[in-house]
Amino acid sequence: EQYLILAVFLGTGVVVSFLLMSVLPRPIAALRAGMERIGRGDLGTPVRLRDRTEFGVLADSINEMSSALGRAQGEMVERARLAHEMDLARQIQRSLLPSKQTVAGEFVIEGEQWAAAEVGGDYFDVLPLPDGKVGLAMADVSGKGLAGCLVTSMLYSLLRAYHAAHASPTSLLIALDERLGSTLQRGSFVTMFYGVLDPRSGQVTYSSAGHNPILVYRADQRKTEWLPSKGIPLGSIRGGAIKRTLEDAALQLGPGDVLVQYTDGINETTAPMSEEQFGFQRMEQVLIDAAPGGPREILLKMHQAVERWRDSGAPDDDETVLVVSREVAAVAAPGTPMVGAPETLAPPASDTMAEALRRFAEADKRGVFLRLSADLESMTRIGGWLHRSGIVNDLSGETTGTLHLALYEACANIAEHGYGEDPTKTIELYWVGGPAAPGGGSSTDAKSGSFLIRDHGIPFDPHSRKRPDFTDPDTRKRGRGLGLEIIHRVMRAVAYYPSTPLGNITVLEWDPRTPAQEKVSSHV
Repeated sequence: EQYLILAVFLGTGVVVSFLLMSVLPRPIAALRAGMERIGRGDLGTPVRLRDRTEFGVLADSINEMSSALGRAQGEMVERARLAHEMDLARQIQRSLLPSKQTVAGEFVIEGEQWAAAEVGGDYFDVLPLPDGKVGLAMADVSGKGLAGCLVTSMLYSLLRAYHAAHASPTSLLIALDERLGSTLQRGSFVTMFYGVLDPRSGQVTYSSAGHNPILVYRADQRKTEWLPSKGIPLGSIRGGAIKRTLEDAALQLGPGDVLVQYTDGINETTAPMSEEQFGFQRMEQVLIDAAPGGPREILLKMHQAVERWRDSGAPDDDETVLVVSREVAAVAAPGTPMVGAPETLAPPASDTMAEALRRFAEADKRGVFLRLSADLESMTRIGGWLHRSGIVNDLSGETTGTLHLALYEACANIAEHGYGEDPTKTIELYWVGGPAAPGGGSSTDAKSGSFLIRDHGIPFDPHSRKRPDFTDPDTRKRGRGLGLEIIHRVMRAVAYYPSTPLGNITVLEWDPRTPAQEKVSSHV
């Protein structure tokens, strides 16, 4: 009887165990299937489990987690979309700005913009006018984000459409106000400076619609002055009220003088601890110190000074600066060329700066251009550029090879000694076919012409060059220090203009018809 009772208990236990083993895995299987769906990215299908035990609670928690992940994923996609749109807006904004210097007679014009994390509404432009004059524009749209960028794009289009039709800066600003006033929302406005530079007389005729005062450096006194305006911003008051506040003013720029226009991201940058603004006085001191170095030096020093003042803080607004500098050889001693080739190539001392500016302006206007990073690996692009641009078409392999080697040596020397092989720096290489001499007549051979190299590295003194003695076995064993000799053997003539407002400029005159021996003798 005891055995029977024991058997009944054991049988009952087996049956209960079987039932439990068949029932318990069902919610576990449902939970596992739900987790696998979430792992595959399916966040929209909930775990359906009608259970009042802990399994049901766990299923509800999994569903809540899946919903939270779905919302987070959607927010992440939206943020990525907005970030992409903002990046496109920055690209559009950047594309509206001039990408290089403008040279007009004795004047060098260059601007730069350092963008904040958020897209702003800063804008500057340099516009060629039909009569040889140059239009200068600087504007700041109220507000930030995509709205400011769109207004900037509209202002760019309007300025391009209207600038040639209005001889007076005031009349142009009035026309822009009429068009923008009907478009901008209430409370939105644009501060804007517009001037017309006459390179022949050195006069700037300008008008300002509520923009920052002009900062002018006078080279003869080494002092600065401020030129404020009384105009109100574009679009700030409807109904043509701006006409009563605007007027044209004239500014004369003498040799060495500099005009600086900017947006409030410069002077209103605050120090992180004291909240003190960078201010106008510090801008004056930076300009006084940097003006002799030309526009690029002014832009660099101004940006560095503002960054130091801001310390490690991020910029709150775009920082934009436009520099107009009048450069004349008589007051620009750093631009005197160091000629490492025939003395006949050196222009008279009084014309050296003008010659450097003229050569670069010609190359910039009609030359074939290649930008190189200042590292030796980037120099390998020179050969492909020579072929793609057609410079060496129909030339022998030997002539092509020697030309390639000379250009490689010239650019590699700048990268190594001028920049320390810093790949963030750039070297600009131009080819200008035609005349084989700076002041000579045209050549019927399209292959003759000049290569122009521009850099902003440490200037080089070619007078320190020593001709290698190839009769010395050590010279041949060393195998270095021959780059300049190669350049002078291949090129017809070489001229070097260090520390000009445009940077260091090297001009390499090349004519494949000149036998190598003649080239060597011309440098002895």
